[in-house]
Amino acid sequence: VGLEFGTKEEPLQGQVEMLLSVGEDCMCREYNLVKSSPSAGVVCTEKSSQVELYAKPTTCAWYPYVGENTEDKFIIANDEYKFKEFNSETKQCRKTTMYPSFGGVIDKLICIGDNSIGHFVAFSTAEKIVGLASLPLTGNPYKMMGLVAHPGNVSCMSVSSDSDFIFTSGGSDLSINMWSTDFAVFDDKNASAEEEMTAFYSM
Repeated sequence: VGLEFGTKEEPLQGQVEMLLSVGEDCMCREYNLVKSSPSAGVVCTEKSSQVELYAKPTTCAWYPYVGENTEDKFIIANDEYKFKEFNSETKQCRKTTMYPSFGGVIDKLICIGDNSIGHFVAFSTAEKIVGLASLPLTGNPYKMMGLVAHPGNVSCMSVSSDSDFIFTSGGSDLSINMWSTDFAVFDDKNASAEEEMTAFYSM
């Protein structure tokens, strides 16, 4: 359900590129890109790691460095409407948060790099919805938004290199849509702690 390139810190080698896959079998596998070749094939670095017990993973994305957090992590979305953050080295779950349930299960994730406002993740569901969520993930529904992008299936999603646009392609509607992003709506630096908690009280 997910295939992601990323980097992790190795004791002797520094930052090393890696390839990560997550499957419906609830397992995560890491591949050694240095030892992989056309003749040797794609070489696994270690045994598979189980990332879920009962829920089914639906997609994954590499987690960018946000603020002072320099831990190498990746995000998995599952069919229980949860985001789970995992350490790329130990494969331990570091955090679990809820994600929006207004559009069905999220099956596509793209982390958007640093910009003037901060870091974000773009997501889409199998049907109709495309949206944005602010990083770091907290489960706060006020830090997430979604809209109806297509009347039916959302077959693919991509983000422009400058993060100004999100592109979605449909299925039976035979269309590709281009969406302009406005990250400023997430920027509420003057919100008090009480206002931040209001969203959780309503849940």
